[in-house]
Amino acid sequence: MYQINLLLTTLFIAICSVLSADPQKVFEKAIDDLRKSEMMADVLRTGSKAPDFKLFNQKGKRIELNKLLREGPVVLTFYRGSWCSYCNQELKALRKILPALKEYGATLVAITPELGSGIQKTARIIGSDFSLLSDVNSKVSKAYKVVFRLPDNVNALYKDFGIDLNKANGENSQSLPLTATYLIDRDGKIRFDFVEADYKKRVDKSKLLASLKSLQGKVTKTKGVQQALLQIKEVHCGGCASTIKKRLMALEGVQHVVVSFKTGKAKVTYNSDVASLEKVKKAVGKGFPVISAKKL
Repeated sequence: MYQINLLLTTLFIAICSVLSADPQKVFEKAIDDLRKSEMMADVLRTGSKAPDFKLFNQKGKRIELNKLLREGPVVLTFYRGSWCSYCNQELKALRKILPALKEYGATLVAITPELGSGIQKTARIIGSDFSLLSDVNSKVSKAYKVVFRLPDNVNALYKDFGIDLNKANGENSQSLPLTATYLIDRDGKIRFDFVEADYKKRVDKSKLLASLKSLQGKVTKTKGVQQALLQIKEVHCGGCASTIKKRLMALEGVQHVVVSFKTGKAKVTYNSDVASLEKVKKAVGKGFPVISAKKL
């Protein structure tokens, strides 16, 4: 009986300690401890090979990194979940620069440990028109070495706030990803990284875009690589633009294509040792007359 009472007393003191603690101080200490931990030295950085992944998005479609890279660079960001207001604001901010990312031929994807219901909720919150991917058991986060275990006292506070990670993620490891954003080139190499222990800090969008622009410049300077700008008639919608892009990408030697249905312009990057401007024009195919074509 004495041992039981002692155990209950100890448990009561522990609970009171958690409930009476200043949440902000608890969070800040957890961030500081994480920043000083060994894992921060092990996260994947610029120059590393980006691990491939195959995950399902909010529409139930399987997304594969290697397939995305065939079309152009990928901006990959990790976020904690639909319950994280900082994450939702960040995803909205990335959504705002989506046109600029597409202009450089990049695809944006976001990964979370939440279950499918969580990514669907996030999609509704941010009005997403890019893929949110469910990383059950944090397998991809582990591959990029950006996953950590939330301390018990912080997890207890989360529960007080109505955040149940076990329910949201479908497992009980208390695992979350660091704030992390990567730019991955078509060869699968990380060209830019932002990894931070503090979930309140987020990637500088201007630096991300500058890195993407620089990457595009390096591609065009490669020996044998040429760019062409086509002015195409009758590009009425995104579906038409997608059709044109698929036709051009099917041409041997074509490395990258960006088509705008609003302007009717297509920027094509191709290997001049294999393809030619004339072949590029013909690849657009029937139904979409090419008004003009020039090398850049």
